[in-house]
Amino acid sequence: MGIIGGVLKGALKTRARLKMPQPAPLRQQERVLRALLNRARDTQFGRYYGFGSLLNHPELSTEFARRVDWHDYNRIFDRWWSKQLAGQSDISWPGKTPYFALSSGTSGAPSKYIPVTSDMLRSMRGVSLRQMEVLAQYKLPSDLYTKRVLMLGGSTRLKGEGDHYYGDLSGITLSKVPLWFEPFFSPGRRIARLDDWKQRIEAMVQKAPEWDVWIVTGTSTWLVWLMEQIIERYQLRTIHDIWPNLKVCTYGGVSIQPYLNRLARCTAHPLILIETYLASEGFLAYDTRRSDIRQGMQLNLNKGIYFEFIPFNRTNFDEEGTPRPGFEALRIDQLSEGAEYAPLITTCAGAWRYLIGDTIRVTSAEHQEITLTGRTRQFLSLCGEHLSHDNMNAAVLQLSARLGVSLGEFTVHAIEGHDGLGHHWYIGCDAQIPEEQAALWLDEELSALNDDYAVERQFALSQFKVNFIPQMWFMEWMEQRGMLDAQRKFPRVVQGDVQKAWIDFIEQKVGGQT
Repeated sequence: MGIIGGVLKGALKTRARLKMPQPAPLRQQERVLRALLNRARDTQFGRYYGFGSLLNHPELSTEFARRVDWHDYNRIFDRWWSKQLAGQSDISWPGKTPYFALSSGTSGAPSKYIPVTSDMLRSMRGVSLRQMEVLAQYKLPSDLYTKRVLMLGGSTRLKGEGDHYYGDLSGITLSKVPLWFEPFFSPGRRIARLDDWKQRIEAMVQKAPEWDVWIVTGTSTWLVWLMEQIIERYQLRTIHDIWPNLKVCTYGGVSIQPYLNRLARCTAHPLILIETYLASEGFLAYDTRRSDIRQGMQLNLNKGIYFEFIPFNRTNFDEEGTPRPGFEALRIDQLSEGAEYAPLITTCAGAWRYLIGDTIRVTSAEHQEITLTGRTRQFLSLCGEHLSHDNMNAAVLQLSARLGVSLGEFTVHAIEGHDGLGHHWYIGCDAQIPEEQAALWLDEELSALNDDYAVERQFALSQFKVNFIPQMWFMEWMEQRGMLDAQRKFPRVVQGDVQKAWIDFIEQKVGGQT
């Protein structure tokens, strides 16, 4: 096994050294767009939008943006993807679609069916290898590469219907784990096939002492939760008492910022943190540089995804987070460092000018690096304060430090009533915390992070409330709504019917305590 470790480590170093210089970012993206259009020119989508003639246009990217409509999920599913789900061929991508990833995000809404093609799976594998190359930058012992990689993903027991299968994206990708990798893969095929998330977590907790784990990978929320469950079950000081070789945490889906204090309490020494931007629609960005010098994740510019970027501002988006008619869409070479955007993606899975619903900030224009800041439809802007996930995560992390306690999940909703406008926060914490003092500090942190918020707090936002609730209540809420699985995330902002259901849930829980 030591020989295997040396080979794996050497292979990663060799790949990193032999990486060929890439063309300029715009040139890479133009090649990707041309390849995507050429592959799909004879599909129903390609014929409808005239990809054949479009490919001959001298200003390809400009004409593509002019000619092809933008799509959100409902637009593209109703007209195109629903036909693929029904088994039709050559709709938005050549051939039949073998897999559909179920994705419902944080809203608890009915599942979305996102096409996953063989071309997209190859793209994801290629970007995953690039992601692993970052480990070659660290001086890690060769024998670590023979230890276990714990992948905390969805069930690999996919459901079949006609000519396709559907399930969590992580379940689809884990079902493709090659045989040579199985000795290094935890939790193993038997546990990975369990449908019930609570059963899968419990099985992992039971098997934890048998594994020698050096990498954990999954959604930030569940990785920290699993470590806490293992520590509690076996009465450990830290997770390193049971996994002494644990060195690396690869995470995505949710910012790790609010969980950093909890993670620190779970570990005897800091882990190498590697962030990924892997969505159901594709592997969009990945960590490429050492954590002490990197500024964000590098966009995947040359493996099956073409990007456009809508500046995320009031000119281009309404208060509901929907693009306004005539919005501006920029290319990769037109981005400004520090600015916030909503990506439109065109992919080798048949997504065309698709608004994925995330917002990003450009952290390095030179290296095409970004960080996730939130969702287009999940920010608070009652009167122009435009409070993003990024602001919320950073403020809660700072509040945790000021209070000297570990804070868990959190969510916030708008207050609109006779007493004025405001925000009501619910934060998971099992310690006794003075809520009025915490509210003052959290308000201060948000004002320091967001100038618009600071201004509106002086004039329009007259109310600000913070309630600490048991951390388990967030998990119970998700379980009640059928949201307990590897890909689901608790909504940072609850609105509409979800807000009403959340308030009813809290009132029932509080009433049950009295």
